[in-house]
Amino acid sequence: MKMNQRTWNTTELSMNTIMPTQLMVAMNLSCQMYTYRGVPLIKNPFDFALYHLLLWNLKPRTILEIGSFSGGSAAWMGDLLNTYGIDGHVYSVDLNPVTWIQHPRVTFLGGNAQQLEATFHDAGLRSLPRPWLVIDDADHSYASTAAIMKFFHPYLDAGDYLLVEDGLSHGGVVKAIQEFWVQHQTDYEIDSDYCDFYGYNMTCLVNGFLRKLTPAAYGQSQSAPNSQAFVL
Repeated sequence: MKMNQRTWNTTELSMNTIMPTQLMVAMNLSCQMYTYRGVPLIKNPFDFALYHLLLWNLKPRTILEIGSFSGGSAAWMGDLLNTYGIDGHVYSVDLNPVTWIQHPRVTFLGGNAQQLEATFHDAGLRSLPRPWLVIDDADHSYASTAAIMKFFHPYLDAGDYLLVEDGLSHGGVVKAIQEFWVQHQTDYEIDSDYCDFYGYNMTCLVNGFLRKLTPAAYGQSQSAPNSQAFVL
C-alpha cells in the first residue's frame, strides 16, 4: 500500500483517546521484558509473532540487522532459519559487537549505524544471496534511521524487505520514513498484511514493513563474485 493511502495513527480499535496511550505503554513494557534463551530480545510478543510469519513467507537468504543489543534477536533468527530449513545467514551490527554468543548462522559485527560504509564493502554486499531482510533496530534516532535507509536503498532488490522498528514511540523514526518516502515513493510499498495484522498499525513498526518494488540500483548484472563482504 502506498504512503499517501495511509495515516500514522496506531489503531482504529480505540474508543477514546486513552486507548492508544495504554497500548503503547503495554507494548513498550513487553519489549523490555521479552527474552529468548534468557537473552533480552527487545521485541514485543505481537511483533515477535509477525517476524515468524515474515521469515517463513520470505525465506530470506540474508538478514542484515542494524542494532544487536544483547544478541537475542540475531540468535533467535539464526535458530529460526535452521527450524525452517532456510539456507540463510544473519549479520548483526552494533557499536558494541556481541562476543558472548556463538551461532553458525550468525555473524556479529562492530559498526556505526550512521557510517555503515565502514562496515559493509560494496562488492561483498552485492554478492550476498537473495532475498534480503534488512532490519533497522539501532538507536531509533532520526539521523540513524535516515542513514540506514539511505545506505541500503540502492542495494535492495525487488521483493526484499526493509523493516524499520519503533516508529510507535520515536518521532524521529517516523520523520525519517516520511522523508524517505518523498524521495522513493515509487520504489516501495507498505506491506499492510504485517502492519495491520492485529488492527491498523498495531505494531511497533508503524508503516515500517517496507517491500522493495524496483530492482537494485546497481543492476544484477554487476553483482560481484567477491564473498568477503565485511570489514571485521
